[in-house]
Amino acid sequence: MQSLGNIDNTGVAGLTMFSWTTGDVLYLTGEAKTLIGPPARDLMPRQNVVTTVRITGFSFVRDALPFGQAPGTELERSPYSPPIRKLREESSNDAFAEDTFVRLSKVVMHSNTLATMDFEIVGDKAEPLKIIPGQAAVLDFNKMLGAARYPLMASAAPSSLNDDRVRTWTISSPHNPTERYRNFQITMREKEGGYVTSALFNLTRRMRAENPEILLDCKSQNYEIGVVGVAGDFILPKTEGPLKALWIAGGIGTTPFIAFLGNLAKRPVVDVDAVLALSTREPEIIVPLIKAALGDGPLPAGLRLRFDIFTREPAPSAKLFDVYGDQVKVRVNGGRIADSYWVDVESAQRVVWLCGPVPFEEACIKGLEKTGVEAASIYREGFQY
Repeated sequence: MQSLGNIDNTGVAGLTMFSWTTGDVLYLTGEAKTLIGPPARDLMPRQNVVTTVRITGFSFVRDALPFGQAPGTELERSPYSPPIRKLREESSNDAFAEDTFVRLSKVVMHSNTLATMDFEIVGDKAEPLKIIPGQAAVLDFNKMLGAARYPLMASAAPSSLNDDRVRTWTISSPHNPTERYRNFQITMREKEGGYVTSALFNLTRRMRAENPEILLDCKSQNYEIGVVGVAGDFILPKTEGPLKALWIAGGIGTTPFIAFLGNLAKRPVVDVDAVLALSTREPEIIVPLIKAALGDGPLPAGLRLRFDIFTREPAPSAKLFDVYGDQVKVRVNGGRIADSYWVDVESAQRVVWLCGPVPFEEACIKGLEKTGVEAASIYREGFQY
């Protein structure tokens, strides 16, 4: 508050930026202005207070710090650091739905910590949403859970200090990009220690304990969530021409590919040869979700799919997909994905999409690079939800 007051009074500000690896320091000075309300939100969606600085001068000093990062170590982000906010022009979202709310309408519990939740727009006047398969819903839980009170410090949970109750999940239901929708599904996992997912799953477990039928239609519970927008570039192309694709999923990272499959299965004409490499500890849950996305068939004649499942757990029989005939092939492999697999699947000849936890993605990228696939050419989903 002192900084905002000084800026309001003087209209100037200074910024100091350190390089912990080199010891260099960059000093910036500029004309500062704090925007409040609509002007702030026009510049940066959902932010009611934004300070802008127009740089008027700088000074760069080499080797200014008497200390620095030790060689061979990695920097860690401070748990007190707030999440990065994007300017409106930086976001891939072309329509922010700041006045739109959705209501939790249905929940299907796949396990105690994994569920598919249905959401539908509240009110007939609210604009429907444009959703491209693979995109994510950005949801604001302040109305449902209450805004966080301001604390100076939070030693037990430092990241909660800047928790704005906004979360992002990939939409798992299939949608046609040329249409607009008033409902969507999210298949999510409860995150250990996560404030929002823990609250959601505690609510669903309580409803299930009181009356399991409530989960089939829970609109009456009036759990309303704000919609910031639908965004993301990890999307399925229109595939007007032939497409050879390799989809790589780790666990719950299967959700965008479930949306891909559901969309392709409904198209009248496609020419797609896709391989889904799935690494999962829960094949008994994930594989049926893939089957459900494809529906009961028949599939478009030009759709050819192969599912390579890597797991140490018992997997459903490949006969689950017999209804699709030769269009869908399934192979179950024990253990993790070996580097030799990328050669077998002709990864260098396919467009690659990758979604999963960061260590999983990094391991896959190393294996792909050995076959000639450049990391920069891989479509990656941000999995930091």
